[in-house]
Amino acid sequence: MAAGGGIGARLRSSQTARLGMMSVLVAGAHVLGTLATFGYTLIMARLMEPEAFGLVWTIWSAAFVISNLVTLNLGAVAMAELVRARTEGEDALAAGFISFSRLTMAVFSPLGMLALAGLMAWQHPQVMAENPLAILIGALGVPVLAWQQQNSAQAVALHMPVKAQLPRDLVRPFLFLAVMSALWFAGRRLSPEMAIGLYLCAAVLASGLQFALVRDGFAFMRAAGRDRGRWTSWVQSAVILIPARLISQQLKNVLMLVAALALTTVGVAHMNVALSIVSILNFMVTAVEMVFSSRTSAALVKGNDPRARRLIAASGLLKLVPVVLGAVLLYVFSGWFAGLFGPKYAEAAPATQWLLAIPVARAIFGNTVIVLQIRKRRGIILWTSLVAVAAMVVAAPLVSGGQDVERVAATLAAILVLLFAVQWLLCLRATGIDTSVFSAPLAFGWRGGKENGDSQ
Repeated sequence: MAAGGGIGARLRSSQTARLGMMSVLVAGAHVLGTLATFGYTLIMARLMEPEAFGLVWTIWSAAFVISNLVTLNLGAVAMAELVRARTEGEDALAAGFISFSRLTMAVFSPLGMLALAGLMAWQHPQVMAENPLAILIGALGVPVLAWQQQNSAQAVALHMPVKAQLPRDLVRPFLFLAVMSALWFAGRRLSPEMAIGLYLCAAVLASGLQFALVRDGFAFMRAAGRDRGRWTSWVQSAVILIPARLISQQLKNVLMLVAALALTTVGVAHMNVALSIVSILNFMVTAVEMVFSSRTSAALVKGNDPRARRLIAASGLLKLVPVVLGAVLLYVFSGWFAGLFGPKYAEAAPATQWLLAIPVARAIFGNTVIVLQIRKRRGIILWTSLVAVAAMVVAAPLVSGGQDVERVAATLAAILVLLFAVQWLLCLRATGIDTSVFSAPLAFGWRGGKENGDSQ
């Protein structure tokens, strides 16, 4: 027993170390990609007037959000469904889920493209009249981004987080950064049509490379059947999670769209600058959660709560330290970072300071959605996320006056911090699993006690 315990301890240590290295690699890619995004956003701000800059980011944000909707959000349940099917040896069910997800995306993408065009025509009718090409190009990005997001979610569930994320986090932003830099050095101005078109090209190349890297992970589908018998359950589970998915995976784009409802295009440009500065911390949180999510899901599916708690605690510790240090640094130098975009964006500094509360709260309270989802507590996810999204949509226009970027940022940050805290408390009460960083001492036996249970 002692020898077995020693071997088990070494295996746990080895697995944790491997997960830690994968987390560092994916987080590093996220950071580099976010720095590249920060770089090309900075250049774009200098190549475009604030009105055009805000318009471009409104169209991009709409394309990202709608691309998630045209998949019916099936990517949100890919982790639970694929992990469960593969763990139980039901390859036909896993293959059926993947093929159904691809079919859904193909069917609803045209509707998503029309929705984007309609949204922009309603929100910015002058754009539709003056340069409809910008909206058309943005609409073409919906199926490309949907394909990329769907492949990423499925590949992560199949234990390929590095291959899934590197093309999206590195290729697309660095390619776009290279083009923006060339235009800057050439002294060229940037039109909305050109900016959106170049981004679409970068997204197409990144999507192609991503699929080439992860396609071997889908090889099991060749010998498996296509069991789509649970499609209604998949869709129901996925649709319920749409609000939570938008907040966890498309947070910047959601905040940009909410800001577009409350602010002028100039104000949207300021909000984009603030969110771009903060985004590196949000990406770090997401990167760590993605690496740990598949193993945590597997442990929860098997009922191995002690292992799930250790993985959650390790994830929390890996997130907390760099996020808190980064938040302090960005808070102190927020004025300097905002100034990099030009004197027209000075108002972004106070907004940045408020928005830093979002990644810090995410790091502290942890990823409750994955626990609630697997433990069949999706109702909690649905109503808390719906209330938060509705509160943002209603509150932002009320406090903005059309121009006050700082008040909008403070309002959005307060709503999201409250959301994360409420979801953590409800998850703890409903499942008994603490997803916050406060769980680390108990999970690792630092309080003098030890968790019991299988650790495989």
